[in-house]
Amino acid sequence: MKSSANLGFLFTELSLPEGIRAAAGAGFDAVECHFPLDMETDAVSTALQETGLSMLGLNAGSGERKKGDFSLAALPDRAQEARAAIARTVDYVVAT
Repeated sequence: MKSSANLGFLFTELSLPEGIRAAAGAGFDAVECHFPLDMETDAVSTALQETGLSMLGLNAGSGERKKGDFSLAALPDRAQEARAAIARTVDYVVAT
């Protein structure tokens, strides 16, 4: 059986790269996270390469969470913003 650590809930006291390393140390086979787009791609990519873990999933930007936004794709009047968030996420995935 293989398992993935959701770094939105586990190792939250650590930076994303350190959380990846902690997940590997705890025996996880992969990681996923919520909103990593503010973290440098080089640091995340290095941690993934060092540990051999895969990034299974991450969320596209959801707007301004402090204002209560949690999804843009479901809001017709914010479709352009949702497309931009998805494009930014794809760029992040490619870079990591």
